[in-house]
Amino acid sequence: MNHGHMRKEKYERERAERIREHEEALRCWEAECEALIQAHRAKLSKYQEDVHWWQVRCEGIRRVHQQKYEEDLRHWESECESLRQTHQERLREHQEALRRWEAECEDLKRIHEEDLRRYQGTTLRQWQEECAVLNQAHQERLREHQEALRQWEAECEDLRRRHEEDLRRYQETDLRRWQEECAILNQAHQERLREHQEALRQWEAECEDLRRKHEERCQEILRRWQEECTFIGRRHWEKYQEALRQWEAECEAIKRKHKDEVVRLSFRQQSLRPNASSDARSGRFDNFLRDVLRKRVKSLERYGFEVTLFPQNAAISIQAQGWSGYYHKGYTPDIAMQVSRNRQSLLIDIEIDEPWFLEGNWRSPIHTINDCKQNRRDTHLADRGWVVIRFSERQVATESEECINLVFYLVLSAFAPDPEQLNLSFSFPTDHKRWDSQSAPSEPRFPLPYSSFQFPS
Repeated sequence: MNHGHMRKEKYERERAERIREHEEALRCWEAECEALIQAHRAKLSKYQEDVHWWQVRCEGIRRVHQQKYEEDLRHWESECESLRQTHQERLREHQEALRRWEAECEDLKRIHEEDLRRYQGTTLRQWQEECAVLNQAHQERLREHQEALRQWEAECEDLRRRHEEDLRRYQETDLRRWQEECAILNQAHQERLREHQEALRQWEAECEDLRRKHEERCQEILRRWQEECTFIGRRHWEKYQEALRQWEAECEAIKRKHKDEVVRLSFRQQSLRPNASSDARSGRFDNFLRDVLRKRVKSLERYGFEVTLFPQNAAISIQAQGWSGYYHKGYTPDIAMQVSRNRQSLLIDIEIDEPWFLEGNWRSPIHTINDCKQNRRDTHLADRGWVVIRFSERQVATESEECINLVFYLVLSAFAPDPEQLNLSFSFPTDHKRWDSQSAPSEPRFPLPYSSFQFPS
């Protein structure tokens, strides 16, 4: 046994060394991939810098054209403002002349009234004569003033007409010249814009060409890398399979060499048997798996086995020295059975583990991977000749037949070290990872499958 154990450790070390070599090759490949990714990122950043430079340049050209357009617009507005001020000054001059003429008319009226008061004391005829003379003089002055007013109005109309002609001529000339300049500037701007758009299209075409070439190169590198990885993986896999076959062949040889000793150790004297009754709580699936097992024990009896299923409340009394609490009452297996043949017997304890049970509204974890009481119980039974088999509630609910197959395979392995020689095929339940106290409350619970399970005939 020591020699076989040393050989097994040697092959495990060789296998670990091969795994480290594979991991080193994988790290090298990951480093090469990271270097390719960094190079690709560097090229991508350069392309982004070129795009940013072109955008900054276009924005500068746009700002220059915008400033020139705004400057021309301010110049035209200043000229219009100067013309408006000139027109306002001329209008103020005409208003000042109109005020002066009104003041002269007011003076004439005052003089006429003074003359009228002065001549009121004279005779009526004199006054009438003087009034007629004054009226005639007043009419003459009035005609003169009217004539002067008509002349002034004619002059004002002439000034207004000339002002309108000047304004229209200025508008026709300067506005047309400004429009022509704006059209020339717009045409130059459009030509520059077309040039920039053409340069942009050329740059985009170059970028697309570079991107396509880069993608083709990346695809080529990736394809070569995948081919190399496939070749390396296939080579390492073949070596691994060959080493695994050699290791399995040597383990099988060691197993055949020491099968007598394994059988002898499997049937060492059992010192504990169910010898008491218990009122411990049973799980939901205990009776279900017990019924399935009772239906299938006939397949073992055909090979000369004697199978005894202990009652559901069968308990094992134990020594209580140094222990306290629950354990001094003994152990109560979920399903306890004894298989015998040729004066050899095997005691089996089948346990069905639930992940949690309800305490009010709280899910309390049980049967966890770090349950010290459970591990101490299994060790205590195994040291005294029991075979402890633990299934999860999920395995029993979904793969009950496979669980029974595993129990029967262990029985055949114990009595016949090469169960494959019996030409039997077994399907085992799917592995279910043990839960801890944190993951146990999230594990699902399953209903009893009596409605869908059919026992074999």
